[in-house]
Amino acid sequence: MGILTLTELAARQSRRDPAASSATLDEIRDEVQAAISGLRELVSGIRPPALADGGLPAALNDRFARLQESVTLEVSQSAAGHRWPPQVEAALYFVACEAVTNALKHAPSSMVRISLTATERGPLLQVADTGPGVTTARPGAGLRGMQDRIESLGGRFELASASGGTVLTASVPGEPV
Repeated sequence: MGILTLTELAARQSRRDPAASSATLDEIRDEVQAAISGLRELVSGIRPPALADGGLPAALNDRFARLQESVTLEVSQSAAGHRWPPQVEAALYFVACEAVTNALKHAPSSMVRISLTATERGPLLQVADTGPGVTTARPGAGLRGMQDRIESLGGRFELASASGGTVLTASVPGEPV
């Protein structure tokens, strides 16, 4: 049954049978929660148009260009002309976004440098900040999610952190396409 239909039913039931109305409202809540979960899954998997059109360097530039005072992007000449498989580019894009978001959230005065290089093995992404450093990745945290995303593609995820900043390194095997 649709949410609107259930809402109308609950309204009618509330006049005649408050107990039945309560059960209907519980069903509405469950449907809304399921819809929200579905939207979250969909949104987390949507690739930005710049990623599909111009590749990883273009998407990173598009995403971080407006943060020029806080974020610098360095794309090596070897990476500038490369395209990698969509799942590789998407993983690195979302890791970069999460890493920059974390750095700016937890160390707002921090400077962040993103670098992208093409290696023989595949793309190499580094996100370095000048913040206070972080603790190790823990289950359920953003760091753990980034690590899982990279490792699910056979990649490597490393985090080096000290009081002078954090360097996140992610590499994913992938031949240019």
